[in-house]
Amino acid sequence: MITHDLSGYLPKIEHYLVVDLETTDRVSLNAQLITGYFLLLDKNLKIIKEYDLKARPMIWDKQAEDSVAIHGIGYDQCKSFPIHSQAMQDLYKWLVTLPTCHFVAHANRTIFGKFSTYDYAVLTSNLFYYSYQFMLYSRCPTKSIISTHSLAKYLNLSCNYDLKSLSSYLGLNAFTHHDAKADTLVCYEIFKRLIKEVDIEDFLNKENFNLGVQNETSKKARSTRPSQVQGLQF
Repeated sequence: MITHDLSGYLPKIEHYLVVDLETTDRVSLNAQLITGYFLLLDKNLKIIKEYDLKARPMIWDKQAEDSVAIHGIGYDQCKSFPIHSQAMQDLYKWLVTLPTCHFVAHANRTIFGKFSTYDYAVLTSNLFYYSYQFMLYSRCPTKSIISTHSLAKYLNLSCNYDLKSLSSYLGLNAFTHHDAKADTLVCYEIFKRLIKEVDIEDFLNKENFNLGVQNETSKKARSTRPSQVQGLQF
């Protein structure tokens, strides 16, 4: 059997960037950012920086309107947010200040392939529009992504792995789900508990190279074909 070892392949990474996003679409390629919250952690998992993102989507279509049922952020509220280009420029300027980090989010990593999660893919596509995506790649290499969903699966915890179920299983306080800041903070609390139980090199080896893992959520994803509805342009 061929085995793979990441030792020496990645630079030593001692920081973590915990992220949650609320967007206009469940499909990462089509999703435009609305809100996001970022926590930069040091090697001791202490919060050293925070970033609160708000962005006005360029187009508000049927998928965006349907998404209101999930996160509750409607068209009128979005109009008060910074325009998309300004929001992405500000995010880029903040990313520049970061050290190399593990990118930590809750979404199941295998849903978007072995080298991404939903949140990472959405950030990539939104930054790509302005040729800013390379700053994300340099600060958070794809092979260093950590999914708390995958951590729970790796540890074979006896609960469902969605954010609310996992939070409840670990005895965390109730929170407002699909609020970017609240979700980021609970993801952080889950991460702090689970990472202590994990051999990080073994975990990353399995995440990046175990291509035989079935995508257990692929059947839930709808077609990635772009919507034919033009929608409202801001």
